[in-house]
Amino acid sequence: MLGLNKGQEMKKSKKPNHNSSRNSRSLRDNLRQRLLSLGRQVLMQRSTVENQRTKLGEEVAVLLMALSYGSVYA
Repeated sequence: MLGLNKGQEMKKSKKPNHNSSRNSRSLRDNLRQRLLSLGRQVLMQRSTVENQRTKLGEEVAVLLMALSYGSVYA
């Protein structure tokens, strides 16, 4: 018997609530801010990795030039 009444009570409690719409807005704004922050972090990491690759490529190019001119012996 208790289970039958429980379902009806739950249906009544699902009325639109102004506080729930405010909460959902604040939750959405909070999530948006977190995603933007995460996106910035990812972009910063990408640029750091790209800078490291560029530096490594420059070092490799200099070492190859040094090898080709005989300045360095392998």
